[in-house]
Amino acid sequence: MTVRKTDNITVLKPNTRRLDVTNSSYFFKNIQSIITSGIDKILIDLSEILYIDTRGLSFIIDALHAMDGEGEVSICCPNGRVNDFLKLTKMDNIFRIFPNTNIALSNLSA
Repeated sequence: MTVRKTDNITVLKPNTRRLDVTNSSYFFKNIQSIITSGIDKILIDLSEILYIDTRGLSFIIDALHAMDGEGEVSICCPNGRVNDFLKLTKMDNIFRIFPNTNIALSNLSA
């Protein structure tokens, strides 16, 4: 996972094409250590993800729960099927989802 900081936002980008049961626990362990370091805004960049299943989705939900109401988790750059899956599961009602990183960073910085 690539991690970069921009102002008060930490951008996480999984370095894989799939976010599923085979790798979601790895990502969650990484995000837990990032959150415990005092991060209050996380942007998960899904631009490389071509497939996500319910366990991959639970990684994103677990990240939100790990924030324990003390921050925000947003999503950007979901592609085709991934975007459809997020809408089908109503995640667009839980997370702010942005079409690209620039728009996300602009909105989250405000």
